[in-house]
Amino acid sequence: MGGRLGSVGRDQGAGDAHEVAGLDLAQQDFGDAEDGFIGSAAELTRAVLGAFWLRLHYLIEYRTRTILRAFDTRHQVPSEPVRQMVFGKNYTRPALNGPLPPYAPAEWNRLIDLCKQEVRRLGEAQRAMVALAEGGQDPAVGGWSEVNGAWLMLRMGPVTRTEVAAHLGLTPRTFTGRHRGIERARAALFPSHKDAIPYMLLLAAWTGIVPDGLSGLEVSGIRWTGRQATLLSYTKGRTADESLVLSPRASRLLEQ
Repeated sequence: MGGRLGSVGRDQGAGDAHEVAGLDLAQQDFGDAEDGFIGSAAELTRAVLGAFWLRLHYLIEYRTRTILRAFDTRHQVPSEPVRQMVFGKNYTRPALNGPLPPYAPAEWNRLIDLCKQEVRRLGEAQRAMVALAEGGQDPAVGGWSEVNGAWLMLRMGPVTRTEVAAHLGLTPRTFTGRHRGIERARAALFPSHKDAIPYMLLLAAWTGIVPDGLSGLEVSGIRWTGRQATLLSYTKGRTADESLVLSPRASRLLEQ
């Protein structure tokens, strides 16, 4: 499945590393099946897909279903019967093994220490890039450099190569061929979802806010009183909204 399915994505201009990686993962899943299906997405049938899912466990079904949904959304290749299956109910269910054992105190302390180290590293990288950007100028005037790119992103936000190229009056391909440094500057100035994990874990440890409360937290739910922040609205499990006055260290972490 993967080889031909992967070529469809590239021919249609996907060029997306995440999509190609997903297609390779789908190839691995289908290639490991007993029937060894290697056709294209358009050749996939309900019988083949149903038999494949019924033989294997939940994670494989979840993974291939997610990849096929994304592929259909982008390219509309699978047939209508297959599309109905892909967007329909699961064939398998996850195994329920009960709650995981809680961390031992030593494990929990180690996790907190690691979060502190990562938060410190990310904060230092961001401050260094902000300081670097202060010496830059508009790259449309001064030419492209990492310093000028950081200057631009401080004013335009976490822009993509295409947006920067348009600002410079270049095509994305020309810009990519000539210039480097945008990814490093962007990652330092605007941490990713992955980079937010140590912040969230540390904030949960210091405040006691449950994970679903943190995941639903919005800027509108934060009120600043002097140098300290008050969380006005977050949901604790299935209960009503709650509020919490943060400690100074939790307030500094939230501000960062």
